[in-house]
Amino acid sequence: GPLFNFLLTFILFTTVGLIGPQTIAPIIGEVKQDMPAFESGLQSGDEVISINGIDIKSWKQLANIIRESEGELKFLIAREGEEKREYFITPKIVEVKSQFSNEKIAIKQVGIAPSNKIIIIDMNIFQAFQYGVEKSISSAQLIFDGVKRMIMGTIPMEQLGGAISIFQFTAQASEIGIVSLLIITALLSVNLGILNLLPIPALDGGHIMFVFYEMITKKRPSEKVLTQLTIFGWIILASLMFIGLYNDINRLIVG
Repeated sequence: GPLFNFLLTFILFTTVGLIGPQTIAPIIGEVKQDMPAFESGLQSGDEVISINGIDIKSWKQLANIIRESEGELKFLIAREGEEKREYFITPKIVEVKSQFSNEKIAIKQVGIAPSNKIIIIDMNIFQAFQYGVEKSISSAQLIFDGVKRMIMGTIPMEQLGGAISIFQFTAQASEIGIVSLLIITALLSVNLGILNLLPIPALDGGHIMFVFYEMITKKRPSEKVLTQLTIFGWIILASLMFIGLYNDINRLIVG
């Protein structure tokens, strides 16, 4: 079950790597005033070639380096009509809204936004393999974190989606292109794999929980207990499906 979901996710992401994943180019679209990048002299249209000697291939890579930085960063910038030039910028800690909820989190920024120009990254088979591994792991971590936050209540149940949302996202992705469709399919696959591992009776995670119980206690749960727990598990799953469907219908009605 879950193993094949994760394997399919890896295969799909590796295929995306071989085709050529699309990403946002490391080109600055906006420089925010009173922020380190503005004070250092960066301008809209500047292309970030490297940071601290690391070649920059995408905006996501750029953002991650800034977020995980310690101290001053050396930017190599290409500007139209000028020679490449180095800028030394120290990121500033700012509070932003979490992508999962309205809670505030502190991250490091220099005050730049992307131009949203899309580029295609060419990869060989080894780079595509590495891309498949990294994307599979990061997707699983993202979904696991989302499930954890939903259980803790930091993500409202109103954000839960069902079959209609899946159909809409899949249809939109197929219109954009094969790469988007493969990515959506990979995310759905890893999502099913993670959810199937939850310790809920009727799921594979529930069966694993029972196996651990037998290993620890050296005895098997009674058939009555297994039946009751399985029914309870189905009630939980049915409730989640109902909430997701309700939210989907409500979104369609509202707009």
